[in-house]
Amino acid sequence: MRANSSRTPVNRGSHSPKIVGTSAIAHPPPLPALRILRPGQVLPFRTGQEAPVEPFKLDKDERNDAIRRLATYLRNERDEDWGDLAVRLLFDTFEEQIAPAYYNLGISQAQRATRELADVFEVNLESLKRMPRT
Repeated sequence: MRANSSRTPVNRGSHSPKIVGTSAIAHPPPLPALRILRPGQVLPFRTGQEAPVEPFKLDKDERNDAIRRLATYLRNERDEDWGDLAVRLLFDTFEEQIAPAYYNLGISQAQRATRELADVFEVNLESLKRMPRT
């Protein structure tokens, strides 16, 4: 006779509720691993639709203006006169290494604003409910 024969069996499936005694505790499925998507890849949405991932690159005029401002900063604030190619390479490094952090910050702020708007919307909808006449 086994020592654990009187215990309720435990289902250890990855997405199934665990049975402990007479109560079931449902565990949510694990979150998917984060992926870094490259420009041109497709981002799947929960609705089943897909959206292309746009590269976060500035257009030509914005890029040239930003490079000019960076060169001006280096010259005026740091007393360093960098060549055009060096400033462009420095800007490219910032764009590649730092821009994603600011992009993600913008996404986080948009998510927070969306949640706040959804809360207000839900409160407004709740206030429209009608009580039955008694």
